[in-house]
Amino acid sequence: MKWLGWITAVLLASGVFMLPVAWPATAAAVANFAIAFGPWLLRTAKQRQFAASRRREFKAKQARDPGDAFHRCAKCGKTDHDDHDAVFRVSSSDGKEYCEPCLEAIKADATSGA
Repeated sequence: MKWLGWITAVLLASGVFMLPVAWPATAAAVANFAIAFGPWLLRTAKQRQFAASRRREFKAKQARDPGDAFHRCAKCGKTDHDDHDAVFRVSSSDGKEYCEPCLEAIKADATSGA
């Protein structure tokens, strides 16, 4: 359907060049579409630009040293390189990442202290 829009634009432009008296009518016809779809086009362009910048930031953060650990326990310091089968979770209380044994110990301390 995009080609249909291009054909219409070419016909409108050629009409203006062939008959310059018709430019007010052509401008009114194009203004109708600009009023109807202009805000949506601007909002979409802004969202695409924002998404592209976020994507660049994300890829830059992903390009890190292969020796760096993706997960690291905040309590014992164990990483996913130390134990490939270790399960890491983020604590809901402080937002830090813990390995499963440390997280269970923290939960046990919290329930026994309460």
